[in-house]
Amino acid sequence: MFDLNEMHNNPKGKVLFATQYADQGVCTGQLQALIDECAQQGGGQVRLTAGVYLTATLELKSHVELYLDAGAVIRGVDDCSQYRNRYWEVTGKSTENFFATPRWYDALVCAYDQENIAIRGHGIIDGSDCYDENGEQNFRGPHGVFFFRCKYATVEGISVLRAGNYNTMYEECEHLSVTGVHIYGGQDAMRLAACNEVTVQYCDFRTGDDCVSGTRNRNVRIYDCKFNTPGGHTVLMGCINLHMKRCKLWSQGEYPATFKTNKRYSNSWTGFAMLHDGDDPKEIVSDNWLLEDIEMENIETIFRHDRSLYFQEGYAGRVVIDGIKAVNFIYPITLTGIEGDPLDFTLRNGTFVRRTDDSQEDRSFLRADCIKSLTIDNVVVENAAEELAWVSNVEHVNITDLKALKPATEGAVRMEDVREKSLTTRPVQTTAELYVYDYVDSIYIPTDQTEELRGPLRWNRP
Repeated sequence: MFDLNEMHNNPKGKVLFATQYADQGVCTGQLQALIDECAQQGGGQVRLTAGVYLTATLELKSHVELYLDAGAVIRGVDDCSQYRNRYWEVTGKSTENFFATPRWYDALVCAYDQENIAIRGHGIIDGSDCYDENGEQNFRGPHGVFFFRCKYATVEGISVLRAGNYNTMYEECEHLSVTGVHIYGGQDAMRLAACNEVTVQYCDFRTGDDCVSGTRNRNVRIYDCKFNTPGGHTVLMGCINLHMKRCKLWSQGEYPATFKTNKRYSNSWTGFAMLHDGDDPKEIVSDNWLLEDIEMENIETIFRHDRSLYFQEGYAGRVVIDGIKAVNFIYPITLTGIEGDPLDFTLRNGTFVRRTDDSQEDRSFLRADCIKSLTIDNVVVENAAEELAWVSNVEHVNITDLKALKPATEGAVRMEDVREKSLTTRPVQTTAELYVYDYVDSIYIPTDQTEELRGPLRWNRP
């Protein structure tokens, strides 16, 4: 792990200014020439002062920092045909059977096989909601930022908005630092695929789909962040060694996801979902998760490990959730494995207030099936069903001080086919007011939100 206080990519060369290209129309060639010149001189900084820089794809090079002053905007052209990618060239992979299109890796700012690169400053990368009728789901266009096989990469202080697809995507990168980044709209805020040593801190992601997603990652740290999403997952990850601390997750989504059909999702589906993607069904692809001091509100499901979710290959290892407060959730924590699944799940020091609406069939707090062990300690639940938890086919269960607040429930726990168990639950009479929430549908069109700052709706684009 690298020290964030000793950045590897501080510019050593001189600064090249792009001031003359601000507010002058499309300047893709001029900006790329500055980046290339900076790299050829051994590295340095390309600095964009206040103004709008209209451009298609820019490719960052090793030892170059792209710096955006306050008021500087890199704005993507609103023509998907102007973007490009070199993914297939550098990987030698075939586009056959690819789930989207050969142009799926197009991006506004990209880098391939580079090291010591950075995008810093206080400016904006604006994807202009670039629409591609031939893209994924018949509307997804270029990504905002895409780094492939890069080492010691930093994205710091900037804002990314209105990306045609993912706002930022990192594939096979090592030693990645994302600090103080604000993301608004677009699809996934941050997509990680096969990355190692990643630190995300002090970020604010309010996106149109998942906040942090991806598989086959290692050593990811997410600290002091705010995540707001509609319709998808806040954290949808396949990762070995994930540490998340002091983060806030909430919906309804401030930037509702838009689709080709006239439908918009606004409530987050899952706070944390373990996404499995392994070549061997018995391979542990997500392990050693520690989630600490987490606040959640209006998220439908708190945590989900489910072998039927998207990719079915791969097992999960140990998960510890310590210090969580979740209010107005709907569905239970779901832990669904298969025979022999080694998932070891620990939940401690938590407060959970289920939504008061009675229309949902499953009002339990937790359901676990076919996992190795379950530990619950010092947890308070309010507004659960009479069946507080249902546990089956679990080797070891240790439930201590699981409290169910009256008058909602007495807090029964049902167990079947449990080899070893220890159970202590008790109802507690609360003197505080019970949480009461208005009914919130999981799929709806907000009546009190406008389209300002979101750009035109994609299905109405020419």
